[in-house]
Amino acid sequence: MRYSTSNLLLVLAVTCLTGCASLPPSPATPQRPSYSSDASTTAHQTVEIEMGLAADETDAIDSPVNVKWGATRATELFLGFSPYASIKPGPERESGFGDVIAGARVRFLDEREGRPAAAVQMTAKLPAADDGAGLGTGETDVFGAGILTKTFDRTTVVWFYQLGVLGNPAQADVDLEHGGAVAFARPIAQNLGGFVEFAGVFTPDQDITNVFTTIGIGYGLRANIILDAAIAVGLSDDAVDWVGNVGLTANLGSLVP
Repeated sequence: MRYSTSNLLLVLAVTCLTGCASLPPSPATPQRPSYSSDASTTAHQTVEIEMGLAADETDAIDSPVNVKWGATRATELFLGFSPYASIKPGPERESGFGDVIAGARVRFLDEREGRPAAAVQMTAKLPAADDGAGLGTGETDVFGAGILTKTFDRTTVVWFYQLGVLGNPAQADVDLEHGGAVAFARPIAQNLGGFVEFAGVFTPDQDITNVFTTIGIGYGLRANIILDAAIAVGLSDDAVDWVGNVGLTANLGSLVP
């Protein structure tokens, strides 16, 4: 049986909210919809789900879902996928399942006065998408990132750097990708916060310079459910002009008594 994107997201949302209502939740730790991640991790022994819907000016559509588990107080394991990805390279639209993302984030320093929180993150992109349709490269990519997070008064600042080793479908070797971002987040009103991020992703071997800024808001429906919306605006020739994104992060609580 085939489900439309809207039906699939509705099923996921109902499952998520039902789980949140029936299991003891912890405060959500959203890592979306920015390019960078901060140094926070999902609460110990709890499961968190992030999901959203993104569209850009090229008529590309994505429906990212990320399932996160707090393995320890400072370690998060995550598995991400896109149940529906779609592009329109020509008159015909290509659509299908997206690539799979698996990884871990480990915080090795907690934030203290005069010291930021620090974490490392490892991620692998696994080729589950149809590369023949242009939905993926058909290659495995591996990324390692360093993260610093510090709060000044009511403003939280995130510094993020990521090095990627990309499989090259045209050659037997690999390409290196450098990604960096700085993000600023601040409360706006009760249960409402905003953020702005400046990011750049550079792939010298492919002569790609992708610079963009993202502006977004998050609303706390509950402590364990955060709704978000954001728009990214391209600042370089290789960047997409705009990408719109809406979604949520919800902590489902512990799956074991």
